[in-house]
Amino acid sequence: MNQTIRPRRGRRVILILLAILLFFAAANCFLNRNLWVTSYTISSSRLPEAFDGCRIIQLTDLHSLRQGVFLEKLLAAVRQEKPDLLLITGDLVDSKRYMAEKNDLLAGKTGEQPGGDSLELLRRLLELAPVYYVYGNHEMVLLDNPERNPFKTALEEMGVHLLNVQEAFVEKDGQRVRLWGLQDPSTLYKDSRFAGLEGGGAKTEAMLDLLTASARSEDADPAAGASPGGLEDTGPFTLLLAHRPEYLDIYGRYPVDLVFSGHAHGGQFRLPFAGGLYAPNQGFFPKYDAGLYSAGGCRMILSRGIGNSVIPVRLFNPPEIVSVTLRTEK
Repeated sequence: MNQTIRPRRGRRVILILLAILLFFAAANCFLNRNLWVTSYTISSSRLPEAFDGCRIIQLTDLHSLRQGVFLEKLLAAVRQEKPDLLLITGDLVDSKRYMAEKNDLLAGKTGEQPGGDSLELLRRLLELAPVYYVYGNHEMVLLDNPERNPFKTALEEMGVHLLNVQEAFVEKDGQRVRLWGLQDPSTLYKDSRFAGLEGGGAKTEAMLDLLTASARSEDADPAAGASPGGLEDTGPFTLLLAHRPEYLDIYGRYPVDLVFSGHAHGGQFRLPFAGGLYAPNQGFFPKYDAGLYSAGGCRMILSRGIGNSVIPVRLFNPPEIVSVTLRTEK
């Protein structure tokens, strides 16, 4: 009698386990095909009153997102948020796909511009709000001819603000906020200003030193108040676009109020109660995978990003749009 019951129980257990696996597989497939909008409210006494209620959308790690249903979902979600500013924090293009498209062009297989899907996305985003963009590590493929790269030329001609070791100001009602941009340290190897520097941390500090020195040479805004960072500075409220989150301790030593970052892909596989499993340049169980962090006087928002690269699948880690509302703390 027992010999006939045990096999049935064994089959039942196997069927239950298969049903559970199928359920989780279906749930994960649903998550990967849909977008989550994560909303933050960031308050600061340094924020000018003219920017109270300013809405910022951050997109990161799109990795040559193709035209199609998913892209339309992305645009619809961004449009619904009614952004005042759009920030793209690196890896807009994917290096493997960009190079494949470039090789096809050189071989005469196509006449299309490499990165064409990404340029079309930028054109449509510019209909919604001004776009500010910094290079991630995958944008290294744009450096073969950095001054005349057709992708770079196209995005500048359409009005995208490229903030690679650059600053920009957004003005409203006579008040302003500052945007600083850091390109990924891996893309600096052709820049003579950083020759001889080893390691991403040293290059990150050098970029921030340049931006800080440039800011100090300009007229400071006496109404801006003290800076949040460790340096003496009375500059305006400052947003920093920086692809790498692992340098937060460095960002916190500079006059930066809020950092927008990506690169970690949320840890790619997210485990219950443990967070992300692995992130580039951080390894297993990364310190920074997704969410809100702080160091010094600055805060950092780290997005899980949109696309994938080396690992084509996410686990319990849906693509993410970040929506930030700025508030003036009185």
